[in-house]
Amino acid sequence: MEAFFEDGNVVVKGLFDWIVKDAEVMAMVEAEFDMYRHHLRVGGKLGWCRNMWHSLVQQAIRQDPAAYALNVAARGDKRWRLVSHPNYTRYAKVGDSTGFEHIDLNIPALLKSGRGANVVQTAVSMDDEWVGGCTIIVPGFHKKIEEWWGKVESRGEAKNGLAHRVDRIYRREDRSVYGHFKGVVCSRGDLRMTMGSIIHGCTAGVDRDRRVVFPCLVGVESDGEGLEMDRMCSWEEVSRSHRDMVGIGKEPSGQSHKFGIGSERFGGCVEMRGVCALGDALLGCRRWDSRDVLIERDVVLGSDDRKAWDFVGEVRSELVRRWKKCFGRMVQAEVAEFGSNAYFGGLAGLAKVAEIEGLRNGCG
Repeated sequence: MEAFFEDGNVVVKGLFDWIVKDAEVMAMVEAEFDMYRHHLRVGGKLGWCRNMWHSLVQQAIRQDPAAYALNVAARGDKRWRLVSHPNYTRYAKVGDSTGFEHIDLNIPALLKSGRGANVVQTAVSMDDEWVGGCTIIVPGFHKKIEEWWGKVESRGEAKNGLAHRVDRIYRREDRSVYGHFKGVVCSRGDLRMTMGSIIHGCTAGVDRDRRVVFPCLVGVESDGEGLEMDRMCSWEEVSRSHRDMVGIGKEPSGQSHKFGIGSERFGGCVEMRGVCALGDALLGCRRWDSRDVLIERDVVLGSDDRKAWDFVGEVRSELVRRWKKCFGRMVQAEVAEFGSNAYFGGLAGLAKVAEIEGLRNGCG
């Protein structure tokens, strides 16, 4: 946390090793990403897989108690009522144009009222990244943003949007004063945590696959209805998105999506709920005033580390057990929905299912 508050960014090494070091689970992750990419109607602009909202891997990561505790610790306000704002994944393939530089906050509102000052952006890498294929940030920029924005205003380049593209307004002379972009290379299973007030982006292209999941835990107001920033979706909208397994109309910043999300549930979606009360709260399936949720919150955030880690281990074990059970249902659902166009009805999908069966039976 000292490194996080100094640089505005930290990589928690191996937090999701419980996923990536389980060969069967990781094969299911790869199959699921490929299934969604198979059904992506328009090529993944910037490497985004914009039809992948409620996959099994996303549901599992969103419910991880250790990631929840780290998010609470990383917030300046230590807010513990959090919910995962639905977001899609990144599945960048060779040839995708992935470069961008931006900030996902309204800078004038941040400087005037502190809007978004406690937001923590999180990402879980499903592949080993490299210098040419990773997130880029300007370390420590949260300490310099006010001074820099004053220069932007003096140049007549300031805008009042919910997010800002900065590749044109973060000039060469700014970079020499406030810092250059640096790559944050994550290994498979690492959790990246970045302050919302850090300008960031992505390297321009990839020469191998790069898959990333974004848990997006945001603060819930004490009334249980609102989320931490104005113009964000409400808790009820987030809850409905998880419950109905559909997309949601706004990004975590409050900015509306610039593409159609549709109103239908993806045919291959399968619910993975009821693993623990805390996980249900993080999915918006229970409210934070639930007694069971508060009991589990106290265990995870309490002073008894052994008790907390025992709970984390129990939840993760149950997630893995449920995940492996749900995967078969997901395959059946996708084939039933798409018939001859199903990923799991084709040669690649069938081969992946056979590989997973082999791993499950000890033949992999």
